[in-house]
Amino acid sequence: MGLLTKNEESRFPKERKILKLDTDEGTEEEYVTQAKEITRGAARGPVRVKIITIEEVSERRPAKSVAMTEGTASTTYEDTRKEVNLWTTQAGPLGIQYEDPMEKEVEPSKKRTATTSQGLQPLERKQPSLEKNKKEDVLERKTSKEHAKVAERIASLTSMCATMTLTLQEREEQLRAKEMKCEILRLNLAKEKELRAKEELRTKDPWREIAAMKTKRMEFQGRIGARIESHNKLLQCANELMASLAELTKKHEAKLASWVHILTDCKTAKSLEVECRVKLNVLKSNRCHFFQIERVK
Repeated sequence: MGLLTKNEESRFPKERKILKLDTDEGTEEEYVTQAKEITRGAARGPVRVKIITIEEVSERRPAKSVAMTEGTASTTYEDTRKEVNLWTTQAGPLGIQYEDPMEKEVEPSKKRTATTSQGLQPLERKQPSLEKNKKEDVLERKTSKEHAKVAERIASLTSMCATMTLTLQEREEQLRAKEMKCEILRLNLAKEKELRAKEELRTKDPWREIAAMKTKRMEFQGRIGARIESHNKLLQCANELMASLAELTKKHEAKLASWVHILTDCKTAKSLEVECRVKLNVLKSNRCHFFQIERVK
């Protein structure tokens, strides 16, 4: 793992300028390690460079100084470190990719010279190569461990996402089944309400019929009482008539007895009359016979 060449250093002056401008907010060793990480990122793969002018940096510095006064100086260092890491990791594995040269603003030569002169620090030039190699190895190990942790984290997140999707699908199916059950229950409730309404109407109709039957029963009872009274009156009349008939029959029997006596008397009289007539006829016949005898004489 080597450092950048002169051509690559001339291509990436702005990154060094950013590190130089932020030296007052962090230690020199940390920024040395950041510069080495940038160089390693460029050697490993493509780097996406973000061009920042001196005016933008001068605009950023007052905000950072205000943040330091408020007790949040560490956030600026972390932001710059994140920007550097993003710039080093956003490139693909096929080679160094740069932004469109037409989109880049042409900078004056004075700015470039200022940035290149400010980019490298004297401490970085004086450090021996062995320490650099050791630090690079340590950083490589740290980055490899971080990459492994990130890969494990990604795998765990993917597995969690898969399990969550499965659980969500199962819950959606359960919710659909519950919705179907709820719809069925709603339909059953509507049917039960209709049946209850019909049953209530049916129960109301018998009560109405019972009330009408009671009224009719009272009317019939009144009619029956009136008829019983009339029947009793008729019975009294019949009893009176029976008593009168008994008296009349007795009188008629007495009359019949008298008439029977009279008839018997009449019969006896008739028998006497017949006897008398027979006697008269005998006498008449005897008289005639006598007269005949006398004539004959």
